[in-house]
Order: sequence, then structure tokens, then C-alpha cells
Amino acid sequence: MRFSLQKLVLAVAMIVTVQVVLYFWKLNKPKRTRNIFIMQQKLEEQVKEDGSCDYNKCNPVKDGMLNVHLIPHSHDDVGWLKTAEQYFTGEKAMSDARSQHSGTECVRCVLNTTIPLLLANPDRRFIFIEMAFLSRFWDEINDDVKQKIKQLIKDRKLEIAIGGWCMSDAATTFYNDIIDQHTLGFDFIDQHFGKCGQSRVGWHVDQFGHSREHSSIFAQMGFEGLIVGRIDFQDYTDRHEHKKMEFLWKSSASLGSKASLFTHVSYDGYYAPRELQFEGRSAGTVDASVQRYVADMMRIAKERAAVFKTNHLMFPMGADFAYKKADEWFANMDALIKHTNLRQADGSKINLLYSTPSCYLYHVNKEKQTFPTKSDDFFPYAIPPKAYWTGYFTSRAGLKLHVKRAGAMLQTCKELNVFNRLSNAFDKIDVLKKAQGILQHHDAITGTEKEHVAKDYNHLLSEGEVQCQSVIDEAYKMMLPQTSVKPPQQEFCYNLNISECSSTENSKQFVVNVYNPLSRHVTYWVRLPVSSTPYTVTDPNSQQLKLDILPVDDKTKTLPGRKSQAENELVFPAKLSPLGYGSFYVKSTTEGERAKTHKTMDGEEFAIQNEHIKVSFGKDGILKSVQNIKNGMEVKMEQDFYYYIGDTMMRPSGAYVFIPKFKDPTKVRGQNPVKVKLFKGEHVQEIRQEFSHWVSQIIRLYDTANYVELEWQVGPIPNQGYEGREVISHFKTDIKSEGHFYTDSNGREMLKRTRDKRETWKLDVIEPVSGNYYPITSRMFIQDDSRDTRITLMTDRCQAGGSIQDGAMELMVHRRLFRDDGLGVSENLNELDVDNKGITYKGKHYLFVDTKENSAELARDMALELHLPPTLSFMQTTKSYSEWTDLYNTKWSGLRDVIPPNLHVLTLDQTRKGEREIYLLRVEHLYEVNEHKLLSQSASLQLENLFESFDIIAISELSLGANFKTNEVKRMQWKTDDGLLTPEQIGSEQNTLHLDAPFNIILQPMEIRTFHIQIYPRS
Repeated sequence: MRFSLQKLVLAVAMIVTVQVVLYFWKLNKPKRTRNIFIMQQKLEEQVKEDGSCDYNKCNPVKDGMLNVHLIPHSHDDVGWLKTAEQYFTGEKAMSDARSQHSGTECVRCVLNTTIPLLLANPDRRFIFIEMAFLSRFWDEINDDVKQKIKQLIKDRKLEIAIGGWCMSDAATTFYNDIIDQHTLGFDFIDQHFGKCGQSRVGWHVDQFGHSREHSSIFAQMGFEGLIVGRIDFQDYTDRHEHKKMEFLWKSSASLGSKASLFTHVSYDGYYAPRELQFEGRSAGTVDASVQRYVADMMRIAKERAAVFKTNHLMFPMGADFAYKKADEWFANMDALIKHTNLRQADGSKINLLYSTPSCYLYHVNKEKQTFPTKSDDFFPYAIPPKAYWTGYFTSRAGLKLHVKRAGAMLQTCKELNVFNRLSNAFDKIDVLKKAQGILQHHDAITGTEKEHVAKDYNHLLSEGEVQCQSVIDEAYKMMLPQTSVKPPQQEFCYNLNISECSSTENSKQFVVNVYNPLSRHVTYWVRLPVSSTPYTVTDPNSQQLKLDILPVDDKTKTLPGRKSQAENELVFPAKLSPLGYGSFYVKSTTEGERAKTHKTMDGEEFAIQNEHIKVSFGKDGILKSVQNIKNGMEVKMEQDFYYYIGDTMMRPSGAYVFIPKFKDPTKVRGQNPVKVKLFKGEHVQEIRQEFSHWVSQIIRLYDTANYVELEWQVGPIPNQGYEGREVISHFKTDIKSEGHFYTDSNGREMLKRTRDKRETWKLDVIEPVSGNYYPITSRMFIQDDSRDTRITLMTDRCQAGGSIQDGAMELMVHRRLFRDDGLGVSENLNELDVDNKGITYKGKHYLFVDTKENSAELARDMALELHLPPTLSFMQTTKSYSEWTDLYNTKWSGLRDVIPPNLHVLTLDQTRKGEREIYLLRVEHLYEVNEHKLLSQSASLQLENLFESFDIIAISELSLGANFKTNEVKRMQWKTDDGLLTPEQIGSEQNTLHLDAPFNIILQPMEIRTFHIQIYPRS
């Protein structure tokens, strides 16, 4: 054997070199330990705590007495009769001759006058709700006032209730938007007041009904309880009679007792008792009539004590925009407390004190009473004699859709910002975050505001979208280039739903970037308005796609305000990677696919089908049946459009309430057949139906799709004798539903409904239609258990819906009403288009028939895809395809691997301006317990190498709103009538406090787990 000293020396040198490199790499490698949480250290340095989270700073109560907790507050809507800005400044709303309000409400004035009076008397208390207003106030005050506010919060004199950007609606909002708007408010609180400024109580005193999912969200945020104001008057009477005004709300069957939330129903809404309202009364009013006011207080207290279980009562002491002159309230309440409590020397057992919701709950909890439970929700809400507040589930359908679209763009914007670690995007994204936060308000997305306020809301969203578009453009400038050549600027089209886009119809050659904000593969059907020439489309894998060119629908062409001259629509499938984009190269040619021609169907039966579904139509042009080809399941079905005539007697149907004049609706087409045109393309088949001159529909069946798309167009609703009409899409089937139907709660869990019945009290049926309507934010279904058959309807925005007859479902798509319902907005719901006629709306429903389990899976997938659809942007180019691909990447995914099909990345967002190492991550389990044999099982996910752009090197688990560390939350425990004791802890059973890399987390059904993650960028 030969021996070479030279080779040996060389080998040893190489080994030593490798060891030295490894040694220094390990020294510089980020340590995967939780102790490197940089942001947490920053926050601890920023806000020093002093123990003010304790309840020892609540005003004392007296044992053996009836303690009346006076809760001073001002109910400040972030828009309603005036815009949010007008409400803040006190400006009068005189901007629109059709829609104005001359009130002098002024939130700035409320805060300016309240703060000094809280400082002047250590016993006084005040609660504030909307961080949209508090942050606006914060930006204009000096450091001295800021320090005083901080001290008031630490001393529990000023308490933040809820803490979200607004007091959000509970019916028409989607769960991730609810979470996001609260997180936005919590971030403001955390930044300026620390964790002891965070609210632990929900204050939902003005919502028009209350959802179970919203309650579940509060429980997962670590809240101790919820104060609600409005509930159905029959339910209210029942709770009075049986002392059920306080109870444990079991808000999630899947999450169990951890999602239970103590709930208090206010005795008389959020206004102070009528005799004790001091807005506009002089400061010496009580002192001038002591005997009268003390007698009123004692009488009211005794009346209210009869319906509550403990020796504690809560009196909201406020009104809409109250405390503009705060001394009117505080001086009179000081006197009322003083003189009422002096009666104790004469044997009175009533003790008055200034208090807050959290202090009230603390003292109620100390009494260790047992309370009843509730597991359904508070919809629909009604007031006597028969006014059900179900109209707002549909009111202002265009605004509701705009909120959905803006939310999808915001999701794209946040993710692209994180993946590219952009340096100047935070403030731009914040514009849309704040607009979306305001739009969740209970007089915003609901459509119950004045018209000029609705216009302002749309303007706020549009401003935010423009800012987000610049962030998306900046992100693509980083992701697309393979060389130093920058890509063209991104262009965006607002009006694709009406086939209008100058970027496509005026260009012979362009690129479409399609970003998928979901953490799963998606096939999205792109539809672009184009000229009359043929086109080719090349996908991100350099494959030329089969495509369809279809003529733009005649009804779409006649829409008022549509400026497009496009005659055709280009249709093709975009297959997209999770959290990623694909670029599609579109070019006009002289040869190839041209617009399809149609066949007019006149008095004959016909059908369309693909590999999954067959849809059959009768001689009258109406849908007659839907068959699932895979399993042979067929359901007889008729779909048609009807309208209810709005009642005008007593209380008219209006923006809030739906009061039909007659139980049976009127068929839009009368006895006339439907005019039908049939188009068949390579990928899509379309049935274009005309029901009347103001109602039309396109029924689409895409290649490989296991659902039917129904695109409706309604309007202008005729004005015949100022008779309001409320239009429904009605589905009649042969399903034996036996009075049962199911609706979603804020897009998440499903609730079983039974016609003409309530779970916790006996319903006196006074309105058989509106009283069976519920908010459909995502989907509803009916099913036949004997056939294992389910029919599911999905919406593109919240709508009112119900099952008024067995085997039937209906969704209200549009409303036009000529009388105000007298519930505060003082304006008819009569939206006009640019031609000064009634507005026309377009929208989509999605229909499928399958087994219960298969339907659950399809519904969960589609719910995500409809709520967060891809974001499209366009680039103009003169380069050939090969030149383009030499310069730019055509696809990218933010995930390194496929995540389990029952999990989803709900949130990926920047936490602070300038912070580029710590981000916010939420992962959700999509399924309920027992919803699906396989997908309702627990699922695990490794976080360390989940994302393409970075590694995760540390995690800290938080409550759902990112407002608390989960391990630091210990909630009050409550005893229930069924013998249970609610748990202290929130969050997952899995303890992540000492969880190391690869950070394998486990999610149970319906869990959402929230983390601050520290990242290390990959090259």
C-alpha cells in the first residue's frame, strides 16, 4: 500500500477547514430558543405594568346590600347618521340633499370633557369602546394628556370595553374580519397602555341580535363575559319571568366549555333609565329635586333586582354620544350616589357606586351562584308587535360585497408584505386595515346607515385598496425579476364583475398575475373582458391553455355607468399554488378561438352536464333537477325569482326590518316562460335566463366543477306606486327536510334551525316569513337524512335566508323600499344608480348536491375560496413570451410543503411598524367535531420550515386576538345549572411554553391557534 504524506496533509487540512467553518456557522446560527423573543423585550420596555390588572382598584361594594353598579358610557357609532369623521369632530352632515343629518354629536368633545372630570374625583368611572375614535383622539393630544389617560387606565377609572376598532356587527360579519378588527384595536391598546389596558369584557349593547360565533371568539380572546343589549322581546319576557338574564353561553360544541362565556342581558338596553338620563340637564338637577330622584332610583333598583339572581345590578348610565358636556352626568350622578346611600342610615339596603363592566362581573362571580346555559344564538331579533330585524342581512348589497373584496385584497397585501419583508408597507396596509375595521361596525356593513355615510364607507375602502395595490406592486417588483430589469407596473380592475377592464380590453398583449391568498392549491376561473379577436393564453408552466371566448351578456352591457366597449369575455382556468402567484401571458392573435354563438331554447327540455353534475331544465326554461353523476343522486328542484311586497302599515319594511305585506311572494315572471340562450364552450356551459326586464340570471357549469354557479342580476327594481319590493331567489326541492335547515354563524360553525321554533323559549309565531330568516354569511343547507342527501347553497356576501316551506330554501338578494322603518336612520332604503333609477346589483350563488359528509368537505373548501378569492393584477408588455420568461419568474409559492387539508393559515401579518423579525401567525382547524369522518380528526403541523421565505426560530402562543399570552390567562370560573364548572384556561390543551423546533403544533376541531413567530430569513 502506497503512503502519500502530501495527500494526508491535504486531507487533514480539509477536515480542519470544515470543522472551523462549522464552528463559526454554529456561533452565528440563530439559536432556536424562546428566550430570543426580541419584540417581547421591546414591549416590556415600552409599557411598565404596576399591578393594575387586579380588581382591588374597583370601587368597594357592601355585603348584605343591593349594590347598584353605575356604568358611565357614551355610545359612539363609527358612522351612522354622520360619517365617522363627522361624528368625531362634531361637524354637521349637510353634504347630500337626499341624505343629511344636522346633529352636533362630537366624540372629541366627549373625551375632552370626561377626562378632566375623571381626574377630579377618584370614585368616578367611565368606559370607552371604539379604538377607531380613541386612536384618532390620541394622535391630536399632547404628551401631558396622554400620560393622564394612561394613569386613568392603570387606576381603572377609565376602562376600555371590548377594545376593538369598533363595536362590530354580529350577523353580517365574517369570522376572520371580526378577529382582525379586534386585533387592530388590541394592538393600539398594547402599544400605549400595556396588557392591563386590554379589555376582558364584551359590550355588545346595540347589535341587532347576537351570534354564537362572535361569543366564541370573545371567549378565545380571554374575555370574562359579554354584556348584550337587544334580544327578541319574547325571549326577554321569558328571561324576566325565570331569572335567566344572566347565563353561561356555550358558544361552541367543538371547543367545549373553554368557549363558554358568561353573558348578561341588559335590563333596558344601553340607555340610562328614562328618569335618570342627564344629557342636556344642568349639573344641579338632582340636588334641586333630591327626593324625587332618590325615590326613582330606589324604585327602579327594586324592580330590576327581581329578575337577577345576585345582589348586584348593572345600570348603563349613558346614551348615544352622551357626555359631550360630561359635568351634566357626573355632577348629577355624584349627587344621586350621595343622597341614595345616605338612606342606608334609615335602613335602606341599596348601595350605589361608580363601576365598570369588569368590576361588575368580578363581584357577581364572587357570589358563586349557579347560572343556566344557552347553546343557540339570538337570531332573529324582534320588537313588538311583529317587527323582525332581518332586512339588514341583505340591505345595501353592494357595500356588503365591497367589504368582502377589500378583505380579500387586504389578505393578499399582508401576506406579500411578510414574504418580501417590505420596509415601507406597514402604513399603507394600515389604511385598509382601519377602513375594514370601521366597516365591521353594526351600522356599516349592515347597510343601516344614511346614504351619504354609505358613500363615505365605500370611499374609505377604496382609499385603502389603492394603498394596498401599491404594496402588491412593490412585492411583485421583488418577486418577479430574474435579472436587474424591473417589471412593468401592476394595474388593477375594479369592475370585472360587470365585464369592464381597460387593462385587458384595450391591449393586444398583457400578463395577468393571479395571487392565491389561501394555504392550499386552488383552481380559479379567470374571466376577462376583451375585444372581438382570438387570443392565446400561456400558463406559468409554458403550456398554452384551452380557453373559451363568450359574448358579454346583453343585460350586463346595458348596466348604467358601464363604460366598457368589450363585446367578449376570455375564460380560462388558473391553477395556483398555496400562498403564491402564477403569471398568465395573454396575446391577441388572428387565428384561433372566437366567440361562441348561442342557441335559443324555445319550448323544449334540455340539460347541461360535466363529469360531476347534470343540470336539467323544463320547457319553461326553469331549472328542474340536479343530479350528482358520481353517485347517481338526483334531486328534483325548481329555481325561480320572487318578490315580497314590503308592508307599509304600522311599521313599514325598511333598512333594518323585513315585514312582508303578504306571506306568499309574487313570482317575478308571472306566468310567462323564461327566455333562454344556451352557450357551450370548451370549459364552460352557460344558460342565460331572462325572467323579466329587470331580473336575469346566468347558470354556469365549469369543466371539472362539482358545483353549479348561478350569477343573478336584479334591478332596477320597479317603482310602482311607491310599493317596496324585496327580491328572493327561491329553490323548491323534493328533499324531506321536516322543518329543519342549517345556517352558518359568521362563516364558521353551523347551527341547526327549526321553522317556527326557538331552542330556549316557546315562540308565539307572529310573522311566519321574516321570523324564520337568518343571516347567511357563507352558506345554508337542507338535508334528507333518510337519503343521506344534502343540498347546499353558498353566497358571495351576507344575505337573509330561510326555509319557509319543507324542502325549500330562499335567499334575499336585493331590496328597494320607499318608506323608513322608524328605527333611527330616518331614510328610505332607495339606492339609486348613476341614471337616477333604482340601483342594479349582480351577485353569485353556488349550488351542489351530495352526501352529508362530501358536502361538508366541499362547503369548507368553497367557503374559503369565496371569502378570500385570488387577487388579479395586470402588466402591459410588448415582449414575446420567451423574452418575458427570460426576464421574469412566472410562479412562486410561499409554502414549502402541503399542509393537511383540514388546516389553513388564517393570518400572516406584520405586528409593528418597522418590525421585520416578529410576525403574527394564526393557523385554524376548518372542521367541527363529527362533521367529517377523517377531516374532523386532530391534525398536526410543523412550523419551523413551513414557509419558503424564512425559517421560524421561536414561537410564543397568544390568545385569539393576540391580546394576551395564553399561559397568563386565568378566567373566572362559573357554576352552571347542569353541574359544570367552567375552566380557567383558554387555548389548546397542548402546552407550547417549552416547545422547541421544529415546533410541531396540534389542532383540534375548530381550534384557531395564534402565535408571535420570530423568523430568520432565507436567502
